[in-house]
Amino acid sequence: MLLFSRQGVYVGHIGELMPKVQSVVDRVNELVEDPLSVWASVAGMPAGTLTFSGLMENHEKLGENNAKVLADNEWWDRVGSLREHSVGETTDEIREIIHGTPSPENSVAWGVTAQIAPGQIANAMGWAIEIAEKVGSLAGSETVVLRDLYGPWGQMTWITGFADMASVDAAQAAMAADPGYITMLDQGGDLFIPGTASQRLATKLI
Repeated sequence: MLLFSRQGVYVGHIGELMPKVQSVVDRVNELVEDPLSVWASVAGMPAGTLTFSGLMENHEKLGENNAKVLADNEWWDRVGSLREHSVGETTDEIREIIHGTPSPENSVAWGVTAQIAPGQIANAMGWAIEIAEKVGSLAGSETVVLRDLYGPWGQMTWITGFADMASVDAAQAAMAADPGYITMLDQGGDLFIPGTASQRLATKLI
């Protein structure tokens, strides 16, 4: 299963921006079977960042969806209206889920990325799943492990979903108080390139 994401920074009055975002999403969801959702950055990304994301079975399905959307004049008109609020370029990302299943019920997402060090792919992939299971047990919510297929070589992503912000607080408190979690983090230190790890938090808008 693949997770497709398109990120961009948007500005303007929320009353003008959100109807245009909703219009684009509605049109995409009319054209393809795989539903599109929208997430807004809370922390860790530039202010105003919106992420349009959807799950797809494989590259073939992604290509079919792209062909339907790109051939639709109404979609182009709606995207053109939304681009009036766009700052800079948008970025597309494709990740492969290698562990876990995303829940559509989550309204908050905590994401972590890090780039695997040379010669550590096998070790890092195993550790990635182990730390995900540890976080899931502490957070009470499954952590999904993904392999970034494009962009920085060897980059991994972990996404933990939550019902609300209170659940994020509870999860962070549980992780900070668990010695085993801290030890596991230290054990993974040599598996990734220093300085490549980053975190972000987002809330679901649509």
